[in-house]
Amino acid sequence: MPLTIIDNIKIGGPTFDENTQRYTFDLKSNDDVMTFNSKLVYRLSVNDCSQLISIPEKDELKLFHGIYTDLKKIFLENHVKWFENKFSESELDILFRSFLVPNISENRIDIQVEVTPELLDDLRSSNGNNEFVLGNPTFSFNRLVLNLEEEKMNCIVSINRFNCDSHNSNDLTLGKNQDNKASLSEDEQIIQNQSIHGDCLEEVTFDGQELEEVDMNFNNEDYFVIYKFLTRQINDSLHKELNSVLKEKEINMKTIDLGEIIDEIDYDSEGTDSESYDSDLNNYL
Repeated sequence: MPLTIIDNIKIGGPTFDENTQRYTFDLKSNDDVMTFNSKLVYRLSVNDCSQLISIPEKDELKLFHGIYTDLKKIFLENHVKWFENKFSESELDILFRSFLVPNISENRIDIQVEVTPELLDDLRSSNGNNEFVLGNPTFSFNRLVLNLEEEKMNCIVSINRFNCDSHNSNDLTLGKNQDNKASLSEDEQIIQNQSIHGDCLEEVTFDGQELEEVDMNFNNEDYFVIYKFLTRQINDSLHKELNSVLKEKEINMKTIDLGEIIDEIDYDSEGTDSESYDSDLNNYL
């Protein structure tokens, strides 16, 4: 039975795949599949196995953020049993990528999901020519995937059930959101058409007169969360670049926590470390 509240989370020991060079950790809740059956209405694309979908309400966002926080805490407590080298908390903050992603254009937070091909086939066959369907998804938090070479770990969140029986197909008119998506697709196509030859980068010029005006209302908290998110991404990139240079120069940094040094960089009077970021997100919620 799908759970309404996910608790007693357990992370299984790692399984190493020599072909992909990745570690996989199975996830359980109360010794069963880690599953959440949402009662809210989500919008799902019938064409993309991997996609971002917007979370409709803050209570559900709080639940997902709590799952991410719990997974990070449990992994930090148990990883010493699986690996010789211990991760510091700041290193794990950089390593473990959140499945929650800010959606600035719609002033929401999205969740990264994987949809099974079988479910997409069923949705396409039962919903005519609609590109999107509305319904209640069942989220499965299947596993953690750790790639040490790329220095990232992700939680795989999948959707294998999507109840859209009670939602009329006429509700699938997306209005302005559909127009925004079309504009974004055009921009992506322009970028994809730009060619990169060897080490030569071609300058791309965009005509600002052709951009569509979109009304977006942000308050101070919204701007602050966006600022924190962007700062976090800058710190993550800086950490990866420094690690790459140090490895290339064969400089040993085992005695120094590079993640903590980067987190202490003061871009302004506010802190930018991951603990502050999580606190700010909690306050936003």
